[in-house]
Amino acid sequence: MSEEDLIGFERLRAYVHSFKLAHYVTKAEGHALDSKGRLRVEQRFVNTKALLECRSTVEAKLLLDNMADFADELLKIATEQKGPKRGKKVKSRASVVLEQSGPGGSSSPGG
Repeated sequence: MSEEDLIGFERLRAYVHSFKLAHYVTKAEGHALDSKGRLRVEQRFVNTKALLECRSTVEAKLLLDNMADFADELLKIATEQKGPKRGKKVKSRASVVLEQSGPGGSSSPGG
């Protein structure tokens, strides 16, 4: 790496280390914990190419805010598309037995 690249890398590294973790929050505004009792951290996706193309800190912050909103929108869309599955209705054993016995069928041998 050239000296200029190394300086740019160190600046980017310091900037990335300044990011604060985004913790999961429950509907009751409480922090969600993982299986070990630690605060759960939300993953965020960052378009590093677009971030590196930013010319100012303000532009970079705006880009990062928009990325977080975009990621939330993608999650909502994915959740909505999954939705409840509407497959075939499964008949219970009782309804199958009743259908096989015929109309007005009696369960007693004599009718």
